[in-house]
Amino acid sequence: MVDADEECDDGGICTGGDNAGTPCTSETDCIGNGVCIGGIKVGTACQGDLDCPDSRCLRCKPFGGDGCAANCTREQRVVGFIGRPSRVIVRPAGVLQIPFNLRGTQEWLVGKPRDGVVPVVAKAASLRLEPVEVQGNCVCISSVEAKTCGGTLFEANGLLAEECTLDPSICSREGKPPCAPVHGPGNGFSGLIGCDGLAPANITWVQDAVGQPPPPPPTPPVGAGPPIVMMHSTGPAGTALFFATRRIGTFLGSCAPVPTPTPGGTPVPFPPGPDGRY
Repeated sequence: MVDADEECDDGGICTGGDNAGTPCTSETDCIGNGVCIGGIKVGTACQGDLDCPDSRCLRCKPFGGDGCAANCTREQRVVGFIGRPSRVIVRPAGVLQIPFNLRGTQEWLVGKPRDGVVPVVAKAASLRLEPVEVQGNCVCISSVEAKTCGGTLFEANGLLAEECTLDPSICSREGKPPCAPVHGPGNGFSGLIGCDGLAPANITWVQDAVGQPPPPPPTPPVGAGPPIVMMHSTGPAGTALFFATRRIGTFLGSCAPVPTPTPGGTPVPFPPGPDGRY
């Protein structure tokens, strides 16, 4: 139902609990845990609001990407142009860091301000990055509709949720909630922009090496503890927190040429080359 202060309302998806991934229109449609929708525990499985400092625990979580944003406002399409240096780390033996430039476009679906927050999502298919030549090989970076057991980023104990994008059956085998989308159906990117400030503004990644000397990054030592991600601090107006899921593929040989996006224009599709790849 579209309430007086809403522009749209298409319900949500059960997240965090025993029927995660099921469409819902109320909290009572969902069984078990929910997910923190903001604050320093954003994306964490929860039992109630007390588990979500400065935020709420929702079982029926709304998602954007279909014209109606997560805060029940109409979405607007914004095309962003990507053109910045990046660095990839390859570890077949030792560590090899290769700098290169990423160029392309991403189309964001941006809601309107409500309760001091602007929600943002992007369809996985909307990320268009040119392939990059790396030492005679072609590297392609794409977006993917990420799924985890329960559809949360983190389990209630703070550990990263089990990833099930390629194997949904892993959730039942391990006794975890069903496999469900993290960013929403078809989305590979989601986040928030704080109009008056936003918490969290910083992220710390900690992994216990259990007393062993660390090897060259990014590989943790054998027997290391699980990674713990902690989000903290509050940023000023305009602070944004985004989660994106990326897939990196490599192909032997040179990349097929692709058109270059024109700033101010529409997204440029990158057609595959004669060998069927980008």
